[in-house]
Amino acid sequence: MEDRELEKRLKDENVDIPESLKPENMKTKLDEVKMKAMAGNISPSEDVPVISKNEPKKHGSAKKILYTLGLAASFALVFGLGYFANSKKPTNDKKSPEQTETVDKTGEDDTKEEGIPHISNGYEKSYKALSRIKDYYYGRYDKNIVFEETADEAKNSTTGALNKGGTDKLTPGVTPSFTDTNERTEGVHEDDVIKTDGNYIYVYNSSREKVEIYSAKNGKTELQSKINLVSLDSYDSNIYVAGDRLITIGYREKDSVSSTAWVDNNETVVMIYNIKDRTEPKLIESVSQDGSYSESRLVDGYLYVFSNYYVNTNDMDENDPETYIPTADGSLIPDDDIYVIDNCISQSYTVIKAIDIEDATVVSRKAFLGGSDLCYVSQDNIYLIDSYYNSSSFSLIDKSGIVRVSYKDGKLKTEAKGTFAGYVKDHYSIDEADGYVRVCSTYYSNAQKNAVYVLNMDLEKVGVLKGIAKNETIKSVRFMGDTAYMVTFRRTDPLFAVDLSDPENPEIIGYIKLPGFSDYLQPYGDNLLLGVGFSADETTGRTSCIKLSMFDISDPTDIKELATKELLDYNHSGVIDNTKNFMFDKESGLFGTTFYSNYYYNEDEKDYTNYGIYTYDEKKGFELKLEAKLGESSSYGYDNSPYYTSVATRGMIIGDYVYVVTADGAIQTFDKTTFKQVQ
Repeated sequence: MEDRELEKRLKDENVDIPESLKPENMKTKLDEVKMKAMAGNISPSEDVPVISKNEPKKHGSAKKILYTLGLAASFALVFGLGYFANSKKPTNDKKSPEQTETVDKTGEDDTKEEGIPHISNGYEKSYKALSRIKDYYYGRYDKNIVFEETADEAKNSTTGALNKGGTDKLTPGVTPSFTDTNERTEGVHEDDVIKTDGNYIYVYNSSREKVEIYSAKNGKTELQSKINLVSLDSYDSNIYVAGDRLITIGYREKDSVSSTAWVDNNETVVMIYNIKDRTEPKLIESVSQDGSYSESRLVDGYLYVFSNYYVNTNDMDENDPETYIPTADGSLIPDDDIYVIDNCISQSYTVIKAIDIEDATVVSRKAFLGGSDLCYVSQDNIYLIDSYYNSSSFSLIDKSGIVRVSYKDGKLKTEAKGTFAGYVKDHYSIDEADGYVRVCSTYYSNAQKNAVYVLNMDLEKVGVLKGIAKNETIKSVRFMGDTAYMVTFRRTDPLFAVDLSDPENPEIIGYIKLPGFSDYLQPYGDNLLLGVGFSADETTGRTSCIKLSMFDISDPTDIKELATKELLDYNHSGVIDNTKNFMFDKESGLFGTTFYSNYYYNEDEKDYTNYGIYTYDEKKGFELKLEAKLGESSSYGYDNSPYYTSVATRGMIIGDYVYVVTADGAIQTFDKTTFKQVQ
């Protein structure tokens, strides 16, 4: 609010607007927060020796690559606590990287987990680790603080069945073709505030705390029913739809806390409804777990829910586990399902629960002390990524930890742990394929740099490529088969193609340099890659408007920009804040997202948001097909403001119609061919 008022005052006084105040740069600022904050307070690198990749493959673009990798620019001023990732100087010797911890794979008993180096389990281990963290914060200059590195065996423990409700099987029914939530991994479904199954549209209406169900047929919509969430004291809900099951996930304050000590009083609540009759949804079951809701995934009928549970170390009582152990469904998570990641310095658990949504039963649950910055879920594994600090001094970050948890049929099993230098931007920066995990990270070693790591299933490093794009930060990544496309930015937008076909020798094979940067990358048909981001001044790096780019990647060694379009009236897009905002229809080639204009960018001095749908033609370039107006405002409130609308609106194609749906339940419908409004 203060930033917006200051920006308007500066504009009225004809003063240049500070770059940091502009909405399009706020996300950049948040990324920068993860980097350097205190000059000279950098802990020594704990990374392994790496293979030098100073020489790219001998392709036509080799000279461009060498030139780019040689670019250096002074590091911009950043704010707040930074994240650091140092590395030893690379060597030109072709020696194998040092291996990280391994997991003992002897035995096939599913009821038993073998010990994993640097992960231990149990209440006692948890209490000791939290006590060390407490001492670490309040006695941070004590160099004698040491974090244990032990490993114990652990056994799976599953809860009993909950009360079953509803006997309807999951039946997809007959539906027209439709676009669903834009998701990271095929077959791994993600929650959203608006969903469709091709016959109905489901909307979580945040202003009314309701889930509203609308029929959608031939471009017409009609309200069928509402699910009231206010009575359950739930808020910030997200939803799933699977056959005749509707799932809402949110968090709320618990009714009471049994301990006299202060503890995290938030709990995540999952409610499963039978919606065979869309006019009369029926609640089957409600389950809960400690902590604020983080995210979730739905795979093959099993829901995996993640929450973050914070522990107040000042109020811990060793004899009262409720003061430092999370609960699920009112009972403490069992001793064997508590995992402690050594060297962690976080007071938060990541709590994971697996639920069979057909039977409404909890299959398994686990909690990892150490929390996680983010998670990536492949078709077989959950990867928890967490930032590390140096454990011998109060110094800044120099690496991240990664834990692999398999989840077949709802059975969670901790498999392996590893590390890599730096931090990752989001879950698009991680990928699993053919028995390997590929990670793109930004780290700090005398300057900000970027890296690509290849890990095996034991999370041992098998291939490393470091020193990419000095003084730049990763803005977007897209893995496509054996190639990773990575965008970095400081003043220009280098788009790198990294060959991963040889896991032990990842290397840059292609490169293109353009003004601005792509903040989101989307595969678009055969051999095409779409970028949505910002235009920027090539000299200063100052961003201006939204920019669309189409790249020809038929030859990754010679990437070409086929078309670009600057949207001069818009300075932000919903997909940049939330990738679920993006809609892509493979059949027609139509893609859509919201576009936002801050009053500084238009003559009306109002904020406004529109939903735009474009297509691409090799001769005509980008073509605007639809621009649906969503709202405008001259006030600076957040709820129901044009900016909030830009984040929470979704576009979808059902059959021959385009539906643009806002979070307050307003639906506009357009003919898919003529784009004339139907409703």
